[in-house]
Amino acid sequence: MSTRIAFIGLGHMGGPMAANLVAVGHTVTGFDLVPAALEQATINGITVAESAAAAVADAEVIITMLPSGRHVLGAYQGDETTPGLIASAAPNTLFLECSTIDVDDARTARDLAVAAGHRGLDAPVSGGVGGATAGTLTFMVGAEAADFESAKPVLEVMGARIVHCGGSGGGQAAKICNNMILGVSMIAVSEAFVLGEKLGLTHEALFDVASAASGQCWALTTNCPVPGPVPTSPANRDYQPGFAGALMAKDLGLAVNALESTGVSAELGTLAAAIYRRFAEEDGGSGQDFSGIINTIRANSAVTNYATPHSCQYPALPSSCVSRPASAGTATSGGKTPISRQPSIWGTISSHRLSTSVSPRRKGTSISRAIDQAWNARYTLTCCRYSASGKSP
Repeated sequence: MSTRIAFIGLGHMGGPMAANLVAVGHTVTGFDLVPAALEQATINGITVAESAAAAVADAEVIITMLPSGRHVLGAYQGDETTPGLIASAAPNTLFLECSTIDVDDARTARDLAVAAGHRGLDAPVSGGVGGATAGTLTFMVGAEAADFESAKPVLEVMGARIVHCGGSGGGQAAKICNNMILGVSMIAVSEAFVLGEKLGLTHEALFDVASAASGQCWALTTNCPVPGPVPTSPANRDYQPGFAGALMAKDLGLAVNALESTGVSAELGTLAAAIYRRFAEEDGGSGQDFSGIINTIRANSAVTNYATPHSCQYPALPSSCVSRPASAGTATSGGKTPISRQPSIWGTISSHRLSTSVSPRRKGTSISRAIDQAWNARYTLTCCRYSASGKSP
């Protein structure tokens, strides 16, 4: 049965998703601010409206796929000159919010829709552009049971797996947790490949072992950060995304917001957020696939003799990174301390949270000075080396 669907946001993800809905016979009207996206939408059989408000006027289902919570709430509410989606939609319209946004923003969007006489749910996706094109996305849905059942026939056209994650905000919560795992694991896999290079392992040898052992994970076996072992990974296309570094930085920023609001101590998640923020903002990784982090790790890795790793010593950590004094007797000649005896910086790092621009409520916070100083000094807690950057702490 054909459903009248409005699709707001026809970019790299939304465009293919809308095209798949057209392909099975749904009537799709779409809108995007980017002319190129509208041109491609027309080619794909989507009716292009002159505005978002016009696109939703006759819709039974409205799908939004937008960059941030600010954009979603702005589209829902409109402003003094532009009517919002909620005011422009017919009564009892089903709103499917598929962007990746802050949990609180997702709940606010749903509450706004319900207060205006509509139904709403959050349904962020996993699977990237490839999954959007193939119709094999995973949808993580936060919704009332009846709304979830109403949305399933539409979601099943665009995805291979539809998971009900509980009530409003549950889908976003699952997405944020999943992508924190993904960010941390990609950094770990990339560091392992760079270490393997230093130790004389070929990429194929390390992949053959880790992919069939306890190191197996999606970041290794599907999105492998080195060319060769997985021919379809972005590393074989000069790190064209895929899932861009800027999006990983954004999602990890959302995770840190959630960590802060819940009081969870997540040292690796917090540090991964800082690493990807720098990758996107300072290391040229914004438009690269997030697996391109391996190139930053490689560039920051010193050329040193790893045959005797414990003979290499670090300068002392910056004083602001030290959460407790060094144990007596740890200093060595030159005032340098072996990495195995370095004072812990984790207590300092875990007590701070990362600043992001994705949520206006967090605008006043600032990134931990300890994280910045530790990263600027290019410290690595997993192997003993000097920084190739030449920067002094």
